[in-house]
Parts: sequence; structure tokens; C-alpha cells
Amino acid sequence: MSSLPPIRIPTYSHFDATILRTELESIVASSQRVASHPFLPLLSYTQRWKPFVAKGKPPKKAKSRVIRYAARRDSYLFAYYRRLLVPLYEDRLVQYGLEHNVLAYRKIPAAISGKNKSNVCFAREAFDAIRAMGECYAISLDISKFFDSIDHLNLKLAWAGLLGGYELPDDHYAVFKAVTRYDYVDKQEAFEAIGIIGKKIDASGKTTIGYTKSKKEILAKLCDNKVFHEKIKPLVKTNKDNFGIPQGLPISDVLSNLSLLEFDRAAKQIISKVNGLYYRYSDDILVLIPGLSADYAALEATLMKLIKKSGTKLEIQPTKCAVHRFKFDLNSNLVVDRVAPSPAQTKLDYLGFTFDGRKMFVKSGTLSRLQRRTLHSIRNHAKKLVAANPNLTLAQLKPKFNTGLIISRFGKKPKDKKASTFYSYAKRSTNQSKSLDNLALKQLRKQKRNIEIRASLELATAFQKFHS
Repeated sequence: MSSLPPIRIPTYSHFDATILRTELESIVASSQRVASHPFLPLLSYTQRWKPFVAKGKPPKKAKSRVIRYAARRDSYLFAYYRRLLVPLYEDRLVQYGLEHNVLAYRKIPAAISGKNKSNVCFAREAFDAIRAMGECYAISLDISKFFDSIDHLNLKLAWAGLLGGYELPDDHYAVFKAVTRYDYVDKQEAFEAIGIIGKKIDASGKTTIGYTKSKKEILAKLCDNKVFHEKIKPLVKTNKDNFGIPQGLPISDVLSNLSLLEFDRAAKQIISKVNGLYYRYSDDILVLIPGLSADYAALEATLMKLIKKSGTKLEIQPTKCAVHRFKFDLNSNLVVDRVAPSPAQTKLDYLGFTFDGRKMFVKSGTLSRLQRRTLHSIRNHAKKLVAANPNLTLAQLKPKFNTGLIISRFGKKPKDKKASTFYSYAKRSTNQSKSLDNLALKQLRKQKRNIEIRASLELATAFQKFHS
């Protein structure tokens, strides 16, 4: 483990105090200390977003994801045991011949650059496989509520199997128990209980509910032990189900993959018998079957039944299954149509990209999400600027609007900047895939000017609302 970079110690606020790296290293060095380690409740919050909807189409139901994150010591332990499991899991993938089939949460070097592959590489390889097959079916499947449905007994057996046994050692079992029978508390409820969130009066004199302290004023340890037992303990909940692991822990990704190890193995064996290809990226499954005579419905049903062997709560969502047919037209061009369910979008969607049989595009929904995030950031920045300077005129506020901050997050960066934005991601996507249409770059090249125009409009709107 010495050749690996040090495990990052979280700096966010939680229920434990800051701790020296040497103390953390001494904890993980003793299996007895890990086995008896008192794990603290996770902090829980919900991410919400609206799916992209094409113009003229009916709105889709809002989506959400619960994120739960651990205290500093606990997070370090999870990260350490992840490091122990990853090489064992990677070896098992090679043993089962799955190293090119399970894609998510892994560092897979690209053959030419040596850098780790990204989604664009995975999408490109799948689309290139379709080109090589020619006429074929592409079956897209989605595992419903994947992390929330992971079976604990199946995970425990798979974990023990990696270690070469049928039972987990005491230290591994303590970590397993902390991930499966975990305690958690809603972040907003906790912050309200200890006074970080509450009623406050904003710059316009209105009473609102929000943070009563700035980020700098919130202590690394949210509260002392007395307050924790009096105000936090009553809010703590426990996962008493025999399924589900939290999203947001350093170890969650490798455990999610591990939980489907036998499913991946069996699925690949079944699909290989018909000379097909199998890919799984977390909860997204793509199956490619050569020829146009394959019984894709039977194969779908087989995989839906098979996944139940890895956990009774695991389910491939029938409503999200899609089958695309690739065939040659009269001009010998490979074209695609969607045969189930129908009618629908004809292009194949995979990992944020679409494929029409010839070209690979950045998915329109991906670009739309970028625009929404940019607008949200501009709008928030405008509101805060107006509220912080209530006596300034609109003309005086305009030079103070930091468009550079927004551009640094979403737009094109100067050549000397190494940080990544969506523009740089789209640029890499174009460079890594000769087949990728440069539509994304064409749309993003005007991003800086668009941000400046939108900033002026949002600032004027925020100024008018504040002073009305």
C-alpha cells in the first residue's frame, strides 16, 4: 500500500473532530481497533433534478438520489478497506474474463494514451463494436434503484469469497456492518437541531429559513458530545432492511460492483453463446447481439430472471428496457431504428452519447443539463450580489458581477488552466473519438459570450425583484 498516494482525509463538517493522519493510520493498522470501532451516523441529503425533455414533449417526473456521507474517521476506514478490496476484485475480474465488461468505478488504462478511460472511450468502443458487427440488436437495460436494492447476504458472501473464505474476519465484518446496517440522520434536521439552520432576516428585511452561520463559522465538529446525545441521537435512524447500501461512501462503488460479480459472470456466459457482447456501467447494461434473427425478448427475460439470484430486491426495469436494430439500407449504410418500445427516439443512447449507425454525438440532454446548471449558477450569483449591495444601482452592480467565476466552472478555460470543465470534456471527447461529431464544440464555443449576456439579464431581473 506504500506506493499508493495517501488516503484523503475529508475536511467537511461532521460529528467527529479533526484527527491526525498518524492516528488514522494507527487505527487501520490494528484489525482489533477496526473491529471495535464505533461508527458514527451518516449525514443524509437528497439530490433532485429534472430530466431533459425535448421541446414539445410532455414533462418527465423529477428524479432524486439520496446521498449519505460518513464522518472523517469512518470515511478513512471505508477508503482504506476499499483499497484492500479493489486489487482482489480486479484479479477476480481477470479470472472470470470480465475486465472489459464491467466499466464503472474502475481505473482502466487506455491502450494508446495510457490515461484512464472515460465514458467517451466506453461509448466509442461499444459503437465501434456495433460497426464491426454490422446488422445487430442493441439491448439497453436499467437496474432499478441499484444501490438501494443490493442484497446484504449476497454482498457478504461475495466479500468473503474475495478474501478466500465463507466468513468475514472481524475487522472486515465491522466495516460490512457499518455499510449495511448503517445509522443516518437527515442533514437538514440535524442542522436545525443544533442551530445551523433556522429563521433569519435577509437583506430586504424578510424572514426566511436558511443557514444562520457562514461556512467559515460552522465548526469542523458540528457539536460537542452533550449536544450530540441530547439533540442528534433522537433523530438517528437505522437501516433495518436486509438490502441497500448508501451512495456517497468511499467504499460504495467497489461494493456495488462486487455485489453483481456472479451476475456479470453468468450474463456474459449466456450472451457469449450467441456471439454477443455484454457491458455493464453501474446500473446501465448494454447487450449487443449479431444478426437480425436473435430472440431479444427471450434474452431480456433471461437477464431479468438471472439478476434475482443476486438479490430478491434487484430488478431490471421493464419500462426502461429498449431494443435498437441496426441494419444496412439500400446504400449499404448502417442505420438504426428502435423496435421496442416503439415509437420512440431512434438513436441509441449510451453513457451520455448517441449513435445513429454512422456518427457518435454528445446527447442533447447532456448539453441541456449544462445550460440549466449554468443558468442556475448565474441566477444565484446575481441574487447574492444584489442582496449584498442593496444601496448600489444596477449600473454600479454590473462591473461587480464575476462572470469569470461562472466561466471557470462551465466555459472554455485559458490554455494554462488545467482544471476541467464541460468544454474541456467535450474537447477530449472529440480528440479521443474520430467518429464523434464536433457539434458539442460548435455549441460551446459561444459559451463565454452567452454567459455574459445571461448575466446581464439575470442581474437586471434580480435587481428589479429585490427593489420591488
